[in-house]
Amino acid sequence: MATSTRPATEDASEKAAVLLPSLQPESALRRYAVPGAIALFAVIAAARFIFENPSAGSVTLLFTVPIAILGIAEGAGAGLAGAGAALMVTVVWAVTNDIDISLVDYIARAVAFATTGGVVGWFADRARASLRTLQEREETLAALSEQLRERAQDLERSNADLERFAYVASHDLAEPLRTISGFTTLLGRRYRGKLDREADEFIGFIEDGTRRMQDLIRALLDLSRAGTASSRPERVDLAAALADVLNGLHAQIRDQEATVRAEGLPSVTADPAQVRQLLQNLIANAVKFRSDEPPFVEVSARRVEGDRIEVSVADNGIGVPPEQAERIFEPFMRAAAGHEGTGIGLAVCARIVATHRGQIWAEPRKEGGTVFRFTLPA
Repeated sequence: MATSTRPATEDASEKAAVLLPSLQPESALRRYAVPGAIALFAVIAAARFIFENPSAGSVTLLFTVPIAILGIAEGAGAGLAGAGAALMVTVVWAVTNDIDISLVDYIARAVAFATTGGVVGWFADRARASLRTLQEREETLAALSEQLRERAQDLERSNADLERFAYVASHDLAEPLRTISGFTTLLGRRYRGKLDREADEFIGFIEDGTRRMQDLIRALLDLSRAGTASSRPERVDLAAALADVLNGLHAQIRDQEATVRAEGLPSVTADPAQVRQLLQNLIANAVKFRSDEPPFVEVSARRVEGDRIEVSVADNGIGVPPEQAERIFEPFMRAAAGHEGTGIGLAVCARIVATHRGQIWAEPRKEGGTVFRFTLPA
């Protein structure tokens, strides 16, 4: 199901605009930085010439303030230009006032001005370049996000169409198949034993084929319904859901002399009918695909990732080949050759779990058999 979310890059852009207003071309700071810096520069220069006390020479170091403003607003070039102007003012002031500025003091001023103008301006340029790169990436990500959203919507529509098609096709196929099955049964009752042995075999083939076709149609209907999540998930007691499933599978469990054990099953937030279908398919498979030993199935659960419940259904059956551990959840995929089945049961399980935004996978059991694990919302 496609969801519409706000791209994280938009938040990053807004944060950058708030944290670095001086780097925005239309920001008030950059608009008024140059005239403000020049005005401040003039005030400091005037104050420097008014003061006659030689010990006040350190006032010229205040030129670093407008130089820094120029560097931040306009970059390294403007900052270095401001630094050069400040050095000229310092030299003119020293000459006109007949003051001997020591070499060390002059070098200190030169280093201070050049560092302020060059380094601050360089960092400002790099920050602006980084912001431009970020904005370009934001635009690219926004375009990709829009494409992804459109494709997700197309996929959602396609899935919905396929689900409707599967439901309608299965439903429409079921009616004529019931007619075939009904008349074949009547034919068998009336003429079985009255025709030759070959005719009886043909009737048996038809009955067996219609039965398997009916099973396949029911499985397809289950698969199409499994893709639709309940609009109002409920609290589902897994222990109670398992008890209902075991009651429905009582005859199969009794015939196979199977044992099903479960303990400590919590509640989950899900569609009750789909949870029962999920447990029924896994336990029915565990009983059906048995080894030489009587089937033994153990159902357990534990909390993972804070808000998810991981349910495990372990059996002592024939197991799943490692190379087919992922493919067994595909429709019509059968891991056990020679066993009857539609190959849709595990695909239904996968669709149900995916609808609840969970995961399902199979692992080999150390004692033999398979452990199916799936996650559901707690």
